[in-house]
Amino acid sequence: MYLERLLLRNFRCFKEVELFFCPELNFIQGDNAQGKTSLLEAIVFLSTGRSFRTLNLKELIQHGAPFFYLEASFYNQGISQSVKVYFDGVKRNLQINESRFTTFNPLLGILPTILYAPDHLSLITGPPAERRRFLDLHLAQTDPNYLYHIRRYTGAMQQRNALLKQKSEIGINSWEEIMADSSLYILDKRRETLDGLQEPMKVALGELSLNQDHLEMHYQASFDIDTSLLSQFQSRRPKELLYGTSLIGPHRDDFIITLNGKSARHYASEGQKRSLLASLRLGQWQRVREIISEPPLLSIDDFGAHLDSQRRLLLQKQMDNRGQVFVTAPQFDERSFSLSQKSTFTISSGKIIS
Repeated sequence: MYLERLLLRNFRCFKEVELFFCPELNFIQGDNAQGKTSLLEAIVFLSTGRSFRTLNLKELIQHGAPFFYLEASFYNQGISQSVKVYFDGVKRNLQINESRFTTFNPLLGILPTILYAPDHLSLITGPPAERRRFLDLHLAQTDPNYLYHIRRYTGAMQQRNALLKQKSEIGINSWEEIMADSSLYILDKRRETLDGLQEPMKVALGELSLNQDHLEMHYQASFDIDTSLLSQFQSRRPKELLYGTSLIGPHRDDFIITLNGKSARHYASEGQKRSLLASLRLGQWQRVREIISEPPLLSIDDFGAHLDSQRRLLLQKQMDNRGQVFVTAPQFDERSFSLSQKSTFTISSGKIIS
């Protein structure tokens, strides 16, 4: 996997900029609020069709401009490919090679990218929705069937919730059957993914903590996985009619991370939480690599932020043999990174100045 060229037009603070990247380590440096994170945002958007900073895509359009446009040339499985994205606040146009779409969903899986950003600490400390979103996006990039089932389940749940709010049970059985059917696939894939993440996460955390910290992860279902979910929907329906919403199902699940036998969310230090977040992303990178048989892109925003000097050095060593990597920071000392192929881009006010 190699992102060769990236063009941004009217994207965030960039009026127009074109970059050519090297196959290994790409440094993006500059003062705060100059556009470093926006470059990573563009790369991740081409991978997922979503921003990791906002749910409102209109915010990605440069102030006063009528649209934003992204274009990239990359190699996947050694084959040269291209992608073009256009959004004017209403209309969405996507072109992948010669195929055209009016939605950004086909981007999922085209250019797999793993993002590690220090402000994503809510994956460790935040509500269950953050961890569900992590699993869903991870699986959507590697398993088209998962994307089908999560949409199917969500659509049926919305219909069921509408009936519950109306205190009506007319036709509710059919929506429950769909939810129960797709939930089997969702639950199976989430648990399989969590199991697959554990070992590479443990290895990464061991290296980041000098083997002082040990983690475990456990999937926490909101329902009895040994009993038919359909029967549980039916038995809970009187209570859910009172609340007007579905109280059990994959949309209520979570996974628990323990560090040295205790809840990481409640007992880990700030440094430990950030090392956990880094190990989660590095474990995710390793798992995607195994699934797609080549290294996905790795993006790290604000490299080493909030880490002490030892943890920063240990994270730095993790960059070896990671394929193509993009890292942002106010300033870099290239000599401290051992990789031979390195490029540095200096950004100021949405322009590449060197």
